[in-house]
Amino acid sequence: MSRLREKFDTKQRFQAESPWLFALLGLFVLSWSYLSVLHRAVDITGDMQLFFIIVTGAFVGGIVIGRFMMPLIAYLCAAFIAAGGVALYVPTLPEGYSFVISTDILLADFGALITGLSILRIINAGVWATAVAPVPVFLTSYFASRKQYGRATSVGCVALGFFILTGDVDVTTGLIGVLGAAATVGFGDLDHSGGNLSAANALAIVLAVIVVLTATVSVVPGGESHPVLSREGANDPQTVEGASRTLTTSSRSKDRYASAPQFDSQSRATSRRTGVLGRTTVTLDRVGYEP
Repeated sequence: MSRLREKFDTKQRFQAESPWLFALLGLFVLSWSYLSVLHRAVDITGDMQLFFIIVTGAFVGGIVIGRFMMPLIAYLCAAFIAAGGVALYVPTLPEGYSFVISTDILLADFGALITGLSILRIINAGVWATAVAPVPVFLTSYFASRKQYGRATSVGCVALGFFILTGDVDVTTGLIGVLGAAATVGFGDLDHSGGNLSAANALAIVLAVIVVLTATVSVVPGGESHPVLSREGANDPQTVEGASRTLTTSSRSKDRYASAPQFDSQSRATSRRTGVLGRTTVTLDRVGYEP
């Protein structure tokens, strides 16, 4: 009889503690969904060992700081990690740190990415992925260690949502990530309210609805095949498209006014790559005239 009672007490204790464990499991699944995208980019053009070291360090650091430090310290650490990522990635760009102060290029590249351009189109995508990964991992582990499941889920959902918009997350991975996020919030709420797994019927219904909706509804129409690329400079002779239009117009004008005195100009074209997407711009420098 005492053995049965002990077994019953153990089951009750497990049910009381299980919401916390399942919330962490959901958070792990959510983190996997976006880290798998970054892992793929690093696997193609990056240093896999460095990627694992940085991600593991961010995870452990978030847990340690979450146990002993106040939120302000955590936010400062996240800013420091982000700055380290900038210092790691920006020097690999053709124009270096001048890119950071080019607001128009930053916004154009960001707009192209969130409208369906894959991160694999980024210059040195593996280095970029290594630089980006530690910030969400650090914040997620920090909030999880403090049992702030809502904030931890928000960080993961922002990261996953970004990669869904770029088209780098397939339907299956996106579904798994969303289920992980819902499970984290649901089980986290049970943990805070002192509930147990017997009170998780409503959560199971919500997860089932998410699965059905994800399988039948397309949330982001168009996807990666229709990125919005910047058309700035279409009539500007400093861009490739603008330069070709200018040259075509000049050729037509020359034919139209063939009877007038002609002046031939000599020009030198220089090109450079700008932004994380490596747009090529052409500058035409007029170097002389001949009557």
